Amino acid sequence: MKKLCKRCDKEVNAIIEEMPETSIHYAKATCPICDRFIDWLKKPENEGFRTQSSKYTPETLSIEACELCGRDKSKLGKRSTLAIHHKQPIEEMGEDTKENILVLCTGCHRMAHFLRTYLHRHLDDFYTFYNGK
Repeated sequence: MKKLCKRCDKEVNAIIEEMPETSIHYAKATCPICDRFIDWLKKPENEGFRTQSSKYTPETLSIEACELCGRDKSKLGKRSTLAIHHKQPIEEMGEDTKENILVLCTGCHRMAHFLRTYLHRHLDDFYTFYNGK
C-alpha cells in the first residue's frame, strides 16, 4: 500500500501491521525506510467510508473562534483550521444539529477525539470492573 512518509518525504510501500482484535485500530502503516509510523488504517470494508458528515461548517454557523480554547481563526497557525465536531458522534446515533456541534480548532479537535477514543474507553473498563459487571 502506497503512503506518503513525511520524514522521508517520499511515497513508499508501507509496512502494514494488523493490530489485535482488542485494539481500537485495525492496522498501522510504517515507513520501510525510516521505520516511522505513518498512519492508522481502516478495515478494508470501511476504506473510503466517511463516518461523519455535516451540513454545517464554521462559516454557516458564523463562528470564527474555537469554542473550547477561544482562539480566533486569525490567530491559528498556518496548519490549523476551525472544524465542526459532533458532541455525540453520528455513528453513535448523534444528530447533525446545531445543538450537537462544537466548532473547534485543529488542536482542540484532536484532543476531543483523543479523550473520546482513549480516555472514555479506559473509563468504561474501569467502571465495568468497579461495578462488578
